Amino acid sequence: MLMDVASSENALTREDLLKELRRRMKSSMRVLNIRRPKTVTTVQYALRSFIKRESRLPLDRFPREQFITQQVILVGSFALRGLQDSTLTFLDLREDLGNLVYLLDYLNIRFPREAVILQTYIYTLLAITDEICGLLEKAAQLKLRGNFEVDIQVTRTDWQAVKSTFQYTDQPQHIKIELCVPKLHDIEPLRLLGAGGFGAVYKVRIGGVTMGGKLIPVERMHAPRHACIDKVVASMINSPYLVKYNSCFATDKAYVTLMEYIRGVDLNRIIKVGEPIDDTVCAVILAQLGLAVQYLHFRGFIHRDIKPTNMMVLPGGRMKLIDLDTCKVCTSLYANGYTRTFRRRTFAEFNDMESVGTRVFLSPEILSLEPYGRATDWWAVGVTAYVMGTGKLPFRGSEEEAKRLIKDVEYRSPNERPALKPLIERLLQKNPRRRISSARFEEYQQHPYFEDVDWSRLDETNVCEIKVMDQLMKITEEGEWSALELRKKRRQKKERKTRLTFAEISDIEKHRGIYTYFTEPFRELLRELADGVEQPKTKLAEEPYDLLASFTERRQRASYRFKAFLRWKTRPEDGKTISLSTTTISKSED
Repeated sequence: MLMDVASSENALTREDLLKELRRRMKSSMRVLNIRRPKTVTTVQYALRSFIKRESRLPLDRFPREQFITQQVILVGSFALRGLQDSTLTFLDLREDLGNLVYLLDYLNIRFPREAVILQTYIYTLLAITDEICGLLEKAAQLKLRGNFEVDIQVTRTDWQAVKSTFQYTDQPQHIKIELCVPKLHDIEPLRLLGAGGFGAVYKVRIGGVTMGGKLIPVERMHAPRHACIDKVVASMINSPYLVKYNSCFATDKAYVTLMEYIRGVDLNRIIKVGEPIDDTVCAVILAQLGLAVQYLHFRGFIHRDIKPTNMMVLPGGRMKLIDLDTCKVCTSLYANGYTRTFRRRTFAEFNDMESVGTRVFLSPEILSLEPYGRATDWWAVGVTAYVMGTGKLPFRGSEEEAKRLIKDVEYRSPNERPALKPLIERLLQKNPRRRISSARFEEYQQHPYFEDVDWSRLDETNVCEIKVMDQLMKITEEGEWSALELRKKRRQKKERKTRLTFAEISDIEKHRGIYTYFTEPFRELLRELADGVEQPKTKLAEEPYDLLASFTERRQRASYRFKAFLRWKTRPEDGKTISLSTTTISKSED
């Protein structure tokens, strides 16, 4: 519960009280700047120092540890920004700090070693912000006098008790993990699968297991924070709709990624066969893409390069989103429902003027170098849907002309696809706040275009029949699907783009944690190889998927994580008592 309201029978309405409380919340920081300026200045200084210190990226920090650090830095940065521009409210701090604790709950179950790191960070943040949290709650108290009496008491949190809960007596400075890196001579390259501006992907075999082996030249990734991002993402995701990484490590000339070998073709090849993709198949693939994007966003990442060539489609209609090199860490949602802060940052979380991705799929706000957030991915989903439905890009022309068309959202309406057209129009909205699914994923899921999609069965092997697959793939002697070789001309073009091969790179003696990632099944595979096992029994795909909790219509809002620490006061015996919850306040602000 957020507050109790005691009043006479002639009190203000519930809506009036909510409006007044919102006004009071928004003015709380201005009140503190006048009454407690030294406290505000001290907290700002402490947050600034904390963010500066933790933003340094030591090369021995591991990817999952880096994700945790970035989530904490984001919370600290938003709090600092709110203090500086006097917009911070107690609800912001409750939700952001609470989400970190929900993330801690998640880590305690799956990655207990890393959970200790986050627990230490949470304690540090609370030590910096506990006083300002309490002052903001107190400043939101509201007393009105007139023809009636109203006394709004925000139920305050015992922040000292919260802080003491996360105090850790033996706080490790760094997680010690035995690095698990394969030797290059154990990796057998079979053939080139594809190449692009960043590097090349090969079909490889290690220990009798077929995988995809990606090589990115070291010179393509100048900064460690760019070179490590795909490892950071891989360390926190495990979805049926996203490519799975088995191992990442550095060599003398390249960053190597060993990933699952997806027996399919990219969506762009299906589109270019020439026959339109019917609505049944289109809806199934777009539904899976939506689930992939939702999962990434909730886990704390923006993809930033969603397009048909980054979507692998299997013969039975299953889809997997690939290429994690352009991802960006954003505000996550590990709570048991939506939070106001998570929704608000969907549209404009960052203002760093970064323009990453494929130009014709970039959103208007990215091209205009304006603030952006997760909603930029939903724009790319809209462009992808248009290409699937028409076989053409919605924004065509020279580079400058296409850029202008995107900014003005000028494209030929796909009238030949009447069922798909409304979905495309909802996705290709210039204002990110108006894009479907920007506020709730359920908007996307409940769109009429997906009326016949069985969302509960999308992770099955056969979800729909794609007629052109027999033109793009064949069944091998082992009874498995394999993509047909590209035409010679196209293959030579790709080979010209290839920067490196496995024969050109060499092992290094010292591996850095930030560039190294591996799953436990992959570790077991290497152990079996080291023991001389010719036919390893380890199955890399046996790890259960990490599925998101379903938010029901009845309970879309996250519970207050520190509810057990609320200081309940005795309610007045006389007068009328009205209870207003955090959910009520948040919902009324959307």
